[in-house]
Amino acid sequence: MRKLKEEEILLENECSIDDTVRHTAVVQYLQVLMSRNIFRLINISFFLKAALDFTTSMGHCIPTAVEMLRSKVVSDVLESLEFLCVSQLFGIEGAEDAISKSLPLVWAQDERLRKAVVSTYVQLYMTCNSTSDHSKQVVENLLKIMSTATLGELASLEKLVGLLVESGHVPGQVTRELWQIYHLNSPGRSRTEAIQACQLLAMVLPAKASGSSLSSNLDHMMSIGLIEMNGEHSSSMLR
Repeated sequence: MRKLKEEEILLENECSIDDTVRHTAVVQYLQVLMSRNIFRLINISFFLKAALDFTTSMGHCIPTAVEMLRSKVVSDVLESLEFLCVSQLFGIEGAEDAISKSLPLVWAQDERLRKAVVSTYVQLYMTCNSTSDHSKQVVENLLKIMSTATLGELASLEKLVGLLVESGHVPGQVTRELWQIYHLNSPGRSRTEAIQACQLLAMVLPAKASGSSLSSNLDHMMSIGLIEMNGEHSSSMLR
């Protein structure tokens, strides 16, 4: 009996030792795992901070790049334009406003500069990820450009739209979408957007030589543009 009890006690001790070893092993594993996760989180935080510092530094370069757009050295202008394009794609603050400063380059005598401006606007505003809503997204981008364009930029914008049409980057579906907005057939559209759509059509149609499209929509232009929209402005002017 005594020997049996000794064997039971020994077995219990061995089980207790095994439990302690397993517990210690689990604790050590968790400690290693936590230290790895903490190390990974620390690395991520350093990476994010470095990325933030980098984008902030790039943002400080935007004014200099805008100044270089007026350089007489073609390579300087091309590199500045490329820098601003990449900056906008990465969402660097101030890049989108800076891109509009490149519009006067559409009048440049050097063909490389004109092509560079067209390429930049195609990449930023005429290229979309979704093929199904491509035309709608392009129209939204064009309306956004119109809404922020100054009076001094409109002539350059008209020239740019003409170049975009000539290079085949304004498909017919975009024109139809603009007509829908101008006719106020698109839900949720404002009269301001309808006027902007009309301005864009005035830029697109001459470049497309779409006389049939213009004549078929002339009645709508007369009824919507001259009577409904301008009626509000004329009545306010008579007060």
